[in-house]
Amino acid sequence: MGYGATISSGANVGAYFSGVASMSLHAWIWTGMAVTGVYTAYIISRKIPFLASK
Repeated sequence: MGYGATISSGANVGAYFSGVASMSLHAWIWTGMAVTGVYTAYIISRKIPFLASK
């Protein structure tokens, strides 16, 4: 997380938790994009045989 915060010029996880607590729109957009990204990565990993763990 430290490297990600450095290359993005901020702490994304901290912004997420603070944003959700304050009911900020950016946190809900971030949540939607994060869930979509994880789901997409899961689907892609299941379609590529050498990435799928069995």
